Amino acid sequence: MKVLIFTPVIKASAIGRMACLVTQALGSQGHEVAIVRTESRVMRENPANIALHNFGTDAIRWDDEQGVLNAVATADLIVYQVGDNYPFHEGCLTWLPKLPGVVCLHDFFLGHIFYE
Repeated sequence: MKVLIFTPVIKASAIGRMACLVTQALGSQGHEVAIVRTESRVMRENPANIALHNFGTDAIRWDDEQGVLNAVATADLIVYQVGDNYPFHEGCLTWLPKLPGVVCLHDFFLGHIFYE
């Protein structure tokens, strides 16, 4: 099975850490996993000393529309990892209305993500 996961990839994200562990477990069971990096453009444009989780594959930027659509074309499942920090999850909010999938909510309160 090919799984496409939308998640933050920077090490400051606990959700990214969890998604990385899930990705590794799926890969060890023979599944193919593609990652869409969901951090806001502002976070990516200021990459000084930003460490990334090792997903074992290159992450597609959420604003790389063709790259995302190519990954979706072969995916069996789309998963969104969503928390309350908008700068970590901007890509999820952009793609979710266009590409429905399984949403994993990681915070009890999500009001701040919509504040932006």
